[in-house]
Amino acid sequence: MTKLDVLSGLPKLEVATHYELNGKRLEGAMPATLEDLAKCKIVTETLDGWSEDISGAKSKSDLPVAAQTYIEFIEKQLGVPITWVGTGPEREAMFINA
Repeated sequence: MTKLDVLSGLPKLEVATHYELNGKRLEGAMPATLEDLAKCKIVTETLDGWSEDISGAKSKSDLPVAAQTYIEFIEKQLGVPITWVGTGPEREAMFINA
């Protein structure tokens, strides 16, 4: 996960979780036509944001609780672990999420 630092300062994070078309959840696929895409409802969840500067974080525990929760939410939604977390523009501003 890169660019986690650009979310700092946002009071709330609205995260899209899936699309619905005609009241039916689309599972892992986009609509086949632009017309159907235009009819889709985007379903979101709102998470707490954080205001702290996270550029110096060297581990998940260095992050604000809301940032940790965001990472865990994304992992759960994707069904895969996030191994690396980027917290700033420099190459060294990354840590292994163990």
